[in-house]
Amino acid sequence: MEWIDPFVIGFGVAILYFIPKGISMLSKWNNGASYSYLRWGICFLGTGIFLSAYLLGASIISYAKIFLR
Repeated sequence: MEWIDPFVIGFGVAILYFIPKGISMLSKWNNGASYSYLRWGICFLGTGIFLSAYLLGASIISYAKIFLR
């Protein structure tokens, strides 16, 4: 079961770093900052959402394979 740990760690990084960073950059852009904040905010937010969805799905499938034997 130790091979599942990278999925959990990656999911935590996506939730705790990428999504808040993207929201923070989008709020800076909304307050009148340059368009680079919009671009980077969308990139960070999209990366966080993609990683969290992918890693959550991979974790669920991995746990299901273990418990449904």
